[in-house]
Amino acid sequence: MLDINEVSTDVFEVNISPNPVKDILSISFKLASLSDIRIIVFDELGRVVKKEKVVKGYAGNNKLSLDVSNLHSGIYFVSLNINNEIVTNQIFKQ
Repeated sequence: MLDINEVSTDVFEVNISPNPVKDILSISFKLASLSDIRIIVFDELGRVVKKEKVVKGYAGNNKLSLDVSNLHSGIYFVSLNINNEIVTNQIFKQ
């Protein structure tokens, strides 16, 4: 069973923690093959508040850290684009 912070597709599985987050968000994901990954954070109004450069993910387990310490408290959406498949998770910034 998947919890609210975990998303699974045919191509990859994603887990984002902690949620709520204070400073550093941990993004864990499992990929079937080498992939380009782009992470974008949106606010409640859909405005891009953080955009990370494209990074490479490798087949198997991967983990990235995302510094969100500069964001104000509130609800945000973390979007991962992996091989043109997009998964979005809601997070709460303390």
